Amino acid sequence: LQAQVFQKLTVTNDLNIDRSEVIAIQRSLLHSTVKKHAKKALRIKREGTDSYLPTQWYDSDFDGVEDQVLMHVSIPAGSILSYDIVLDSTRGPSNSMVKTAVFKHKGYIYWENETVVFR
Repeated sequence: LQAQVFQKLTVTNDLNIDRSEVIAIQRSLLHSTVKKHAKKALRIKREGTDSYLPTQWYDSDFDGVEDQVLMHVSIPAGSILSYDIVLDSTRGPSNSMVKTAVFKHKGYIYWENETVVFR
């Protein structure tokens, strides 16, 4: 698949502090074409850029089916950022967000890589 934008995502930070968050997007909320090709070709990028963000598929209910895609967002205080959900099998995925493991604990999702744990 050539790069094609299928959906838009808007992230809002109403707080007066910068935030660095993990955003979970339910597979059920994705466009039907995106769901069909998601595992191989789903990419997310900030609107107006060509760089894909690190993402990670996650099985939130531990039933063996990955039902969320996680992305890491850094958003300045009082800002609104827009992202494009893209299908693109011509470029490989960005580095995975998760190097070691993803955990869900009391409603919080966090991940760790070889350097640091994020939550």
